[in-house]
Amino acid sequence: MLARDIMTTPVTTIDEGHNVREAIEIVNASKIGAVPVVDGEGRLTGIVTE
Repeated sequence: MLARDIMTTPVTTIDEGHNVREAIEIVNASKIGAVPVVDGEGRLTGIVTE
């Protein structure tokens, strides 16, 4: 099994301006275990997990 086999598409991301409460709401609403945090250019800067 590869990572792509368990990933959702399109990928749900949040930007660095979201607060923790918003990040949790997005994770819960999307029924995913984590959400990548990206900068203004779409580069990964972090990840928020359950």
